[in-house]
Amino acid sequence: MELISPVAFEPVGSVTNVFFDDKNQQVFSVRSGGATGIIVRGFSDDYHRIKKCLPFKERKNQVEFFKVLRTGLTGSIDEVHKFIQVSKGKSSTILGFFWTKDNEILFISESGLEVHFISNLDRGVIKNLRNQTFTMNWFVYSPSSSFLLCSSSSSTSSLQPFIIRNSHIVKVSKIDINQKEVLVKEKDVIIIEAFHKIFVGIFIHTPNNSSSLHLYSLSSKDTLNKSHILRLGRPGPFSTNVVDNVLVIHHQPTGTSLLFDPSMPGESDGTLIHMDPITNTPVCIKSGDNCDMDGQYPLQWAAFQPDLIVDGKEGKFWRLKLRIKPFIIDNIPDLRKKIEFLLRREGSKRTLLDILFEKCTEVPLDLTNIGHAFDLINLEYVRHLSYKNQTSTSGSSSYGGKSLMPSSTLGNCVKVIIDQSDLFTNVFSLLVGDETDSSVDMTLKQKSFVLMEYFRSLKEHEIPVQYFLDELLINLMVQMGSWFQLHQCLQYQIFTDSKPLSCLLLSLESVYPPAGQLALDMLNRLGTANPEIVEILLSKNIVLSALKFAETDGGNIQPRRFLESAMSSKHNSLFYSTYKYFERRNLLLRGSKQFASSDNCDKYVRRFAELYPQDCD
Repeated sequence: MELISPVAFEPVGSVTNVFFDDKNQQVFSVRSGGATGIIVRGFSDDYHRIKKCLPFKERKNQVEFFKVLRTGLTGSIDEVHKFIQVSKGKSSTILGFFWTKDNEILFISESGLEVHFISNLDRGVIKNLRNQTFTMNWFVYSPSSSFLLCSSSSSTSSLQPFIIRNSHIVKVSKIDINQKEVLVKEKDVIIIEAFHKIFVGIFIHTPNNSSSLHLYSLSSKDTLNKSHILRLGRPGPFSTNVVDNVLVIHHQPTGTSLLFDPSMPGESDGTLIHMDPITNTPVCIKSGDNCDMDGQYPLQWAAFQPDLIVDGKEGKFWRLKLRIKPFIIDNIPDLRKKIEFLLRREGSKRTLLDILFEKCTEVPLDLTNIGHAFDLINLEYVRHLSYKNQTSTSGSSSYGGKSLMPSSTLGNCVKVIIDQSDLFTNVFSLLVGDETDSSVDMTLKQKSFVLMEYFRSLKEHEIPVQYFLDELLINLMVQMGSWFQLHQCLQYQIFTDSKPLSCLLLSLESVYPPAGQLALDMLNRLGTANPEIVEILLSKNIVLSALKFAETDGGNIQPRRFLESAMSSKHNSLFYSTYKYFERRNLLLRGSKQFASSDNCDKYVRRFAELYPQDCD
């Protein structure tokens, strides 16, 4: 893990308050309540993106809005116009306020929720749209999803969720924490988003100082269902981020972070999925600007969703980045888990292919784990095709006659698709290629084992093998002289029938004579290659069989080609049979045994007369 893209801002001071807008990812340094200036900092230098109306809490029951009239080149707000909005519950304290749209704001007060609409910014006219009564002690809100969790007491065993949707306040089914003698506080509750799904997370602390995070997922029907229990194995406090759909749980006292991916397989008890961290050991955040953490994360750090760390004391905030390659290599020893993890990460295809190549060139070979890796890749490839081809009809998709469910309860979470051309270019061609390459210390037989394992996986997932892979494996078998194995693979159709493959087999006929017949059998199975079969048979002077295929093809039969092949065979009996065949055919088609002038068969007529004068009319 690494902190990147640092942004400096004016830190908290005696006259300066700092506010973070996690919806727009901007920090506001407000001096003397705005009287001596407001400075805005964000990841973008485009200060025209500063919102034209900025709300700040003035008193316990009112919010003061600053209409921005002019901004400076460095993010300063040089000129403002103020107006005030009072809470509907005039005696209740406003606990928080958030933009839900560009001109719509949510007030959260001790007496409930209020949705207000700024109908005229120039005149400071605000209209109340919706209200929801609720006795509020504390809340947790997600600006990106407009999802809200509310509690009526400081410690609670139940939470009331709401969603702000289309200017309406939607009440969601209550969360009851079914843990004996456990009450949660505001610091124990989080809202996160991963794989386009909203999760509510509740940290459960037990007397043995071993905490866990219970995840509730929001369904399309606006119900929350408990789905995961993440085992943390240490006491709090904790803070959270989500980076590339990885849930990062920071543990400040030890200066380490635990990583979870709720889309990956875990231990199921039939109802819930129990998960340990992805890595065997916790990881640490590395600061890009040489921040000394002394074995702990700074106490003043605050984590904001999805991937932001803010240090109000130092006056900096960063993005948190997951460095895939060193992280994977150093911390996930199991190949299957590596592949599952990488398939779900953006931009990890190159790393995944490199890891596969390294595993496929290890001696001794671990074919079991390599096979598991191929199965994972091919399963997700088939699912990708299924999602891509599915119609508007609801329900699970199918491919190759198999019903396909999503790779997890979260739906299709895979971000990387590996196909046959990817593996051919980046793994197999390098594996089989240069025999002088000292980095690949493998025998030809070991290389063939790897390829056969991939073929096995393709067949099990009903994925047709591409010709370039067939060619690669056949050439490898030829190098090894594994003719029996090649013959078996062809007979049991391990290779995919194709015209190019049959041509390759024909080229091997000089070193392995049965290859010619195997090629003909393949072309015959294709059912669309009769012209090619005819040409092959004629080249071998097998004229009568060629005539049979030509007849079934139903096309125009040119006598000259067949007569030439029969004559060049030096077998007069074959020439005789072929000639007589065409005489009968001519009689049937034209009522005469004579060849048409367009057939150009004069020399064959003369030759037949020389050999069999008694048969000439």
